[in-house]
Amino acid sequence: MTATITYKNGWVFDCESTTGWTETETGVSATLTTDGDAFTITGTPSTAGSDYAYYEYDLPDFISTLYSTCIVRFKTSGASNGLEPVISFITSGAAEVNKTYLGFSTQWKTTTITLTGGNTLSKIRLYADDNPDSLAAGSTSVYFDFVLVCAGTFTFPHVAPGGVRVNYGMDIAQLKVPGRHGDILQSLGQHTPEIILGGDVLEGEAWRLNTSVPHFDYLLRALLIDSWNWFTCDFPAVKAQVKIKDLSTYVDVAGNNAKLKWNLTLLLHKLSSYSGWPDYEWMYSA
Repeated sequence: MTATITYKNGWVFDCESTTGWTETETGVSATLTTDGDAFTITGTPSTAGSDYAYYEYDLPDFISTLYSTCIVRFKTSGASNGLEPVISFITSGAAEVNKTYLGFSTQWKTTTITLTGGNTLSKIRLYADDNPDSLAAGSTSVYFDFVLVCAGTFTFPHVAPGGVRVNYGMDIAQLKVPGRHGDILQSLGQHTPEIILGGDVLEGEAWRLNTSVPHFDYLLRALLIDSWNWFTCDFPAVKAQVKIKDLSTYVDVAGNNAKLKWNLTLLLHKLSSYSGWPDYEWMYSA
């Protein structure tokens, strides 16, 4: 079982609002909308050359050396040919860097981009770019779910047998009635699902205490500060918030030195601005 999580967010955008995004059109007539959860850019190329439209947003300046990982989740209306999603960043010196063509996918997909170090990033651009350039007609769409810029992705070590558990539950009120045997049960709705995992911390591993890499206590403290993190394992890939972190010691049956054990409980993150049915999408595409 492999489980990973992002940590130490530099900038997070959930695509819940179009406020602050400015449009530039070059041969593509485009519109940007949101359902409160994801962006939709719909456009039509007008020439047989390189046509595109992009939307630009001002960032709180951050150093790409400190926040070197960008994760973007996207999909397209078609499996090939049409508008292709592209992402790039603009430095404080007005240079465009890390321009990445994301390709086509009719299912949600995440791509991880390693940002070039040493830049102060001041703006982000989301493109809809015709592919191939010869397209001169036809309306297609690209979709962005989120853009997350963070310090990196941590792989949990030695996940315990049994792997990752997901707890579902209902909030049930038990109403007491005088003179009656038993309660009246009233459902108040479903709890947010919890993801529970744990494992061992082995001695001698560099990440355990070495401050030159994210050691475990540092990681857990960073997770408590972040608004949400991108969590993946063998079956779910979801936005999640840390609810409980726990480090404990134990002595093995052979009486060896105390070992360290970790446990983590995560809550699925859902935007309050999204009015659709709660779709937790346990089978997110990679």
